[in-house]
Amino acid sequence: MADGMRVAANLLAPGSYADRFAMFAALSAHTAGLWLLVDRLPEPLRASAAAHPRLHVVEVGARRFGRRASDWLHRRLADGALDVVHDTFGHLADVFQAHGPDRGRRFKLVTTLYTANHRWFTDVRHRGMALGRRYVTQRVVSLWRDLRICPAADRVVVLGPGHEADVMALGVPRDRVVWLPSEIDVERFSPGRGRSGEGPRLLFTGTVWRNKGVDLLLDIMPALAERHPGLRLSLVGNVVPWERAWLASALARHPLADRIEVTGKLPRAALCARYRAADLFVFPSLFEGSPRSVREAVACGLPAVVSDIPGCRGIDPEGRFLRFAPVDDRAAWAAAVSAMLHAPESEVETRRRDGRSWLEAHHSPAAVAARYAALYRGLLSGSGGRGTG
Repeated sequence: MADGMRVAANLLAPGSYADRFAMFAALSAHTAGLWLLVDRLPEPLRASAAAHPRLHVVEVGARRFGRRASDWLHRRLADGALDVVHDTFGHLADVFQAHGPDRGRRFKLVTTLYTANHRWFTDVRHRGMALGRRYVTQRVVSLWRDLRICPAADRVVVLGPGHEADVMALGVPRDRVVWLPSEIDVERFSPGRGRSGEGPRLLFTGTVWRNKGVDLLLDIMPALAERHPGLRLSLVGNVVPWERAWLASALARHPLADRIEVTGKLPRAALCARYRAADLFVFPSLFEGSPRSVREAVACGLPAVVSDIPGCRGIDPEGRFLRFAPVDDRAAWAAAVSAMLHAPESEVETRRRDGRSWLEAHHSPAAVAARYAALYRGLLSGSGGRGTG
């Protein structure tokens, strides 16, 4: 039975975040009504929206999206028509700044930080890699939004244990920060057969640049190839413009360049086929909020070696199926990848099964929606709405 709470949330470009849209659609069933403010609802998502009668999609247009969404919310809040406002990506900063200081208000403000902006500035910015002006601007704007929104929020949701410190550094008390799982469509991303048997194949997916640890993968390839003849590496994803010269130079002088494939971004069906054909997923990223690539790989039944960072720990908090390796430690990474490639098939199958089962139970859109519903109820009842992982 639906709760009596009335919720509004925002989601710019829902077509690019279909899993998140599915989570909000599932969340609407826990409410009296959920109004989702979008720029435009793509045709493929309209059937899903229609199947959820308590989901009300409000298209406000892409131009000045944040301002239009905030204006809509100000009107609804003035009428007392909402109980919870849930921000994603910081577009509702005006609403949070206007209403956050009013502790007498009856509605609650919740924000989810999908990216660890503060961690990027403290841990990644000084590493000397090429940085595009547009990317740096995006990071600055995102941190500026965090600084406006987080201190005003009743709850700040992070996506992995350890990110709490990043939010506390913005002046948010610890008791206002919770971490919850991030969603993945476990029906679209699912296991299947397809391994080539041509020798070990490592797979990386995501934006291709040193921010994601791609340089580490290139560096450890020669040592790994000595232990694992026929080893190949596929890098699937867009190469950022400011790293294209670096990558071309690195590949030109790499002794195993003929075993390294750079494919660019792939459609979802082709991407799933890559996950199913690989032997091991490798993700040595320097920082993440919650890496979608890792969730996709695990959902497809692929064992993985990943950076030991909060975003990855949020996917496997008990350390049951992911193998963690220290950030930027080449020797440790080479050892971890080699150990997984040499692991008994029984261990590999256990990791595949446990990873898939965990995502179904904790990261499906319906499971994540239930956690947010519990968070909202706790806030509105005064019991706190806290919870972890």
